[in-house]
Amino acid sequence: VKDIGLQLSELQAAFDDYKNKYALQQKLVGDLEVAEAKLAEVTQERDTLLATVQGLEDRVRVLEDKLKESEGKSAEDVVTEEERAVDRA
Repeated sequence: VKDIGLQLSELQAAFDDYKNKYALQQKLVGDLEVAEAKLAEVTQERDTLLATVQGLEDRVRVLEDKLKESEGKSAEDVVTEEERAVDRA
């Protein structure tokens, strides 16, 4: 009877250990899913910001080209109609 009681105690301890490991595994799976969702969100944000930076770099390049073209010209020749409209506003 003592042997059976000892075996039962060992089995209960092993089962409790298994339950704890399973609960930890479930928590890790949940944490991983949250991390994957956050990674997708951050990746999308990064891609959006990279597109914005690319657009700004293109705009700077255009402005630099305009500046190079305008060297030696008077201010009236350089200011475009679009820029005049912005200045009036």
